[in-house]
Amino acid sequence: MTNTSGSDLMATSVAHVLPLRAEHLDAVLDIEAETSPAGWNRNVFQAELERPESRCYLVVEAPPHGVVGFGGMQMLADDAHITTIAVAPAHRRRKLATRLLLGLLRDARARGAHAATLEVRLHNIPAQRLYAGFGFRPVGIRPRYYGGSVDALIMWAHDVDGPAFGEMLDALDAAVPDRTKVSPGHHGEH
Repeated sequence: MTNTSGSDLMATSVAHVLPLRAEHLDAVLDIEAETSPAGWNRNVFQAELERPESRCYLVVEAPPHGVVGFGGMQMLADDAHITTIAVAPAHRRRKLATRLLLGLLRDARARGAHAATLEVRLHNIPAQRLYAGFGFRPVGIRPRYYGGSVDALIMWAHDVDGPAFGEMLDALDAAVPDRTKVSPGHHGEH
């Protein structure tokens, strides 16, 4: 990944959301190390990729920069658990996390999810605002969830399978600049 500014990303390339593949893992691990030092390792990501029946992992690819973000979701019964979303710091504030979350939630709806949940660092207000914009609401705290020392806010969104939630996703999708639209290579609900 080159060290180019986020404004160059939007000026020179079209970002695509694609399914995470093994060849993306080096870039994903670089972003993970930069954004979450106590985060996942290669073995965890590989294990997740081996369970496509209940998992969805996506990357944001922005030529010529390569992979600049990723996100993941697990289905647990009829609930979707957003497990991870990260965008390289140099590429933030370009609606890439929004695009990832749209892809994950559309996939969750296609898999029959009724609700979605996630954890977010208690001090990460920008991420909490992003999730609130998708209907996630705080329901509790997980003490020392991150690295045994940082508390997590637990958030839930309900009725994700309903028409109102689908309309909200469509409205959020329409508000994202064309340069970050989901590419035709993405699977799931559109």
